[in-house]
Amino acid sequence: MEDKRERSFEEADFILQNPELPNGCEVTSLAMALSAAGYPVDKLVLFTQYMPSESFTLLDGVRHGPSPEEFYAGNAASQRGGWYCLEGPVMRAGSRWLTENGAPFRMERCSGLTQSTLEGYLKREISLIIWVTRDYAPLEYADYFHWTLPDGTDYTPYNNLHCVLLVGETEEGYQIADPLAGIQLVEKERLWQSFVSLGRRAVAIVKK
Repeated sequence: MEDKRERSFEEADFILQNPELPNGCEVTSLAMALSAAGYPVDKLVLFTQYMPSESFTLLDGVRHGPSPEEFYAGNAASQRGGWYCLEGPVMRAGSRWLTENGAPFRMERCSGLTQSTLEGYLKREISLIIWVTRDYAPLEYADYFHWTLPDGTDYTPYNNLHCVLLVGETEEGYQIADPLAGIQLVEKERLWQSFVSLGRRAVAIVKK
């Protein structure tokens, strides 16, 4: 329990993903986390130069695309041509940025954590990049769009996936820096259930 942030998240660290990155909640949340660690970076630079991404291709009428576990699927700057990524690409983008800037921090994948462990990070003033659903609604799948992964699997994406930065807690709820909606206070059980529905996926930036 010795990892400490140099400072906690402040309103000055908040970044909106729009209008430049309508589908860039993951990279914007990462940019906020890096800023809170004392290493601010432009979200567009972070996406175009650091985030592993791959576009879609059509072959014999079949759409092919990457696994969101490995790459951002599509283009986050596109309203219709961008989907999402999961922990892997965020870890790679953040790790490369921290290494190139000589930061005494590292990326930590903390997916699958319990609610008490999650709150332990917040008590240590460590923000968490977490995957939830938009407006913390029930999970939906995009039955109108799918693609074939490199291993031949047919992939149906989540329709309402969202990524936010969990920055603190109060007795009333969790404090969230939402790249779409601003700084919010969300009822704990509501956020937790949304977080669980996406597989309890989380990434942190911690001291080496």
